[in-house]
Amino acid sequence: MKEDFLEDIKKAISSTTRAIAEDKEIDVVVELIGGDENPSKSIVEKSLLNKKHVVTANKALIAKHGHHLALLAEEQQVCLNFEAA
Repeated sequence: MKEDFLEDIKKAISSTTRAIAEDKEIDVVVELIGGDENPSKSIVEKSLLNKKHVVTANKALIAKHGHHLALLAEEQQVCLNFEAA
């Protein structure tokens, strides 16, 4: 039962992140989920690909995928900003 609940949450997050990344009314996405893989990575990538500026405090994501994400931001002419303690 717990696994079903977690799967439902993952589906809801996936649907929501896709909607955020594709929403033309949103200019800036702030990612504070954490972790170096999905859903954090996918929302940042999708947001950058949809020409949205991204702000994150996700050290793990930047450490593992920062170079790739920075290049993607540069290609799309948007900002990828990050700050973490």
